[in-house]
Amino acid sequence: DGTYAETVYTYIDANVTGKDTSGKDTGDIAEAYDFFRYGVKADINDTFSVGVLYDEPFGAAVQYDGNSNFVADKNATATIFAQAINQATKAQLNDSLAYKSIKPVLDSVKSPQRALAVASIVETNSAQAKPIADRLRAAAAHAEATDGQKTNVEIRTNNLTMLVGAKLGANKNFQIYGGPVAQRVKGEVHLRGPAYQVMTGYDAKIATDTQLGWAAGLAFYKPEIALKAALTYRSEIEHDSEIAETIPVTGYAGKKDFKVTLPDSWNLDFQTGVNPTTLLTAKVRYVPWSDFDIRPTQYTETTKLRYPQGLPIISYDKDQWSAEVGLGKRVSDRLAVSGAVGWDSGAGNPASSLGPI
Repeated sequence: DGTYAETVYTYIDANVTGKDTSGKDTGDIAEAYDFFRYGVKADINDTFSVGVLYDEPFGAAVQYDGNSNFVADKNATATIFAQAINQATKAQLNDSLAYKSIKPVLDSVKSPQRALAVASIVETNSAQAKPIADRLRAAAAHAEATDGQKTNVEIRTNNLTMLVGAKLGANKNFQIYGGPVAQRVKGEVHLRGPAYQVMTGYDAKIATDTQLGWAAGLAFYKPEIALKAALTYRSEIEHDSEIAETIPVTGYAGKKDFKVTLPDSWNLDFQTGVNPTTLLTAKVRYVPWSDFDIRPTQYTETTKLRYPQGLPIISYDKDQWSAEVGLGKRVSDRLAVSGAVGWDSGAGNPASSLGPI
């Protein structure tokens, strides 16, 4: 009861490692990540209360190191782009004799230097071959410029929730609460390395967008034993933003409309006194990640050349469950200690190369 405020700063420096599809170590892909949470609540009277909560519910911070398939290699990039040019040339020239004369030299491209040499060779074949030569030179320049660059992702969300609560029951042990949620999202994605095939070199920047959702919940209190249980639901929120994309393999660079829906969630929080100096806490969270994906406009269109439905840049196979159990112990009037253990189901295996999120 009364007025209550809290501020929490969290700094996470996780160590997430694995192997790529060729068996190479990825190194620690999880960048250090920090976020704030703060809130204030005040009683209007013995029945109604209001509160404001700020948090950062979803995010990703990923960067690959070493020589895995998520780090650009100029020879691999030149080879991949030459193969894409080969396929486009075959379609353009309808598998004609002109194409068959060019194909062997295109197949020989395994480095930027060879791409430049082949560009000079095919350019002398015919006037039709000049665009092919130009694309080979662009591929060579891109392969050299991005050599050693790493796949990197940074996505941030910020929520501001305003709640109104009402206590119910003869002893006012029950409370219902709810209110609007303003959510802001922004992010950048940089894909590098042969793992992404023709999409290596892809860059995207999502313009900052703010949209509204809602939250609601039900709580039960029994102060004499420090018992509190609360179930909170947060709605999904659809963002309608703009995305700037660069796709070197096609030469595309531009901005388009972009939509993404961040998922809803269920949160169960529980605490109870074990004895006068010990508090037991528990949390359970559910997020339906299997319904979520991110489909940048031009990225999806480009992948339709190979996959009819196009590919999302990120998606998850399963929903996520997480749980935490903790104990707090009051040592003196001024000192308390606490600890907790947690479990997380993850959202599918194999995990997305652009997680954790």
